[in-house]
Amino acid sequence: MNTASANNNNQKDEEHLINNNQTLQSYENSAFQYAASVSKDPSQHIKEAILQMVEIAGKGGTILEVGSGPGWDADFVESLGVTVRRTDATAAFRDFQLKRGKKIDPLNILTDEFGGPYNGIMALYVLQHIDRNQVAQVLNKVAEALQPNGTFLVCILEGENEFWQQGDVSGNYHVVFWNEADFINALKTAGLEVIWETRHVDSEGPWMNFLAQKKS
Repeated sequence: MNTASANNNNQKDEEHLINNNQTLQSYENSAFQYAASVSKDPSQHIKEAILQMVEIAGKGGTILEVGSGPGWDADFVESLGVTVRRTDATAAFRDFQLKRGKKIDPLNILTDEFGGPYNGIMALYVLQHIDRNQVAQVLNKVAEALQPNGTFLVCILEGENEFWQQGDVSGNYHVVFWNEADFINALKTAGLEVIWETRHVDSEGPWMNFLAQKKS
């Protein structure tokens, strides 16, 4: 790689991190408001996938949750008899969960290692904030952190758009939509095969929900 190409790649990496950091800062400003605004119960679509993920993981398995937020989804998963490693890059969400008596670790999916291996990994309503060119890197980390036949549960907005969403008081959020074929191909390239999918629509738009399994 020549110097010009290397410098260009470094500049792009810095731009991706700047975009991600701005989104994280917006969540820092709105974490408690967000926690109060979302349901403590997962949607029926997500519950179906979680039940499948837990069945594959087995009782006593360990699930990594990235972008745990207020921790409501992790609460449900733990109620099914598995251990959840809760993580979030946003300090305000970690503080919220600590006040609830939960253990949660800092983890930035772009810059940190995931550890593992895990029986499953959840990224619910997270990857829409990651720059399109960085998603492959994240999916590779997911695959590396999973045990053979481990599963990955992910939600992603469906469409072709990419824009900055203005929050009411908190700041700006980078939002990236994906079409089905491209996202499934990205999963496949990382060694993750879709074994279940469904869709739902909420105030943010149409979501695709995938449960993908690491090839053994």
